Amino acid sequence: MSQFSITILTLFTIMMVIGLIYTIKIGQTQGQNHRSNNDSAVDDVVQAHPYTRNPIFWTYLIGLGIAFVYILYRMI
Repeated sequence: MSQFSITILTLFTIMMVIGLIYTIKIGQTQGQNHRSNNDSAVDDVVQAHPYTRNPIFWTYLIGLGIAFVYILYRMI
């Protein structure tokens, strides 16, 4: 694996982790600031598992998984 590929994969992984952390913080901030009487009730299943029901988190997990598999593939 070339030095360029390692650098690009490292930068990609760092960007994915920073994006995930930023998304979590934004979601928590908006959840606290935007409560109003107009909001509908949240389903009990979603309330119990808010992160597993969010497609953004699934996108990050799948992206990190693909990056990890690619790194392993190139190492072998």
